[in-house]
Amino acid sequence: MKCSLFVFMMALTSCYVHAQKTNNFPETGFVGIGTTNPSEILTIRDPSIPYDSNAGIIKIRFDSGGGGGGFGFEKETYNTGGLRFYTQYGFRSMIEQLRITGNGNVGIGTTAPDSKLTVNGLIHSKEVKVDVSIWPDYVFNDNYNSLSLLETEKYIQANKHLPEIPSAAQVKEEGIAVGEMNARLLKKIEELTLHLIRQEKEMLMLKEEVQLLKNK
Repeated sequence: MKCSLFVFMMALTSCYVHAQKTNNFPETGFVGIGTTNPSEILTIRDPSIPYDSNAGIIKIRFDSGGGGGGFGFEKETYNTGGLRFYTQYGFRSMIEQLRITGNGNVGIGTTAPDSKLTVNGLIHSKEVKVDVSIWPDYVFNDNYNSLSLLETEKYIQANKHLPEIPSAAQVKEEGIAVGEMNARLLKKIEELTLHLIRQEKEMLMLKEEVQLLKNK
């Protein structure tokens, strides 16, 4: 009788433990946290994971006892996809630092990236390489016609900026495309160089004419 009771109690305990099991850590295969049926190398499926009370952000915290810090991430809606990444120090609220939208745009310091990488802040880099498809070597073609200096002067007086160069108001509103702007500035330098070459030739011709007049 005692033996039968013991076996019955052990069976109940086994059933209870099995029912409470929510993790799966096999020696090989998939690992599950909050699930006993993981579908990936690591599957986390548990609504009780700590989250920010304001935004439902899944948090991972490192704490040595004096406040520590942590980081977290949050998926966007089912329809938009994407991820948001947060950091936290001490017991302060989490702050969004980076966002990847459903269409693959990445934003740092902004919640609305409009290109593959949008940064709202300074970028410190040793070098930046920009791919451009057109470079203004065509300025040196024999059939290229640039504005004369007098025509350029009239344009400046009317518009208060160089031809083909955006105004200060436009730059403030729209910014500039670095590759395109460098090409435009180089074009102006090349045009100015051609003007200087022509002026120098004219000056040499005038000097020769003056010298001929002196020799008469």
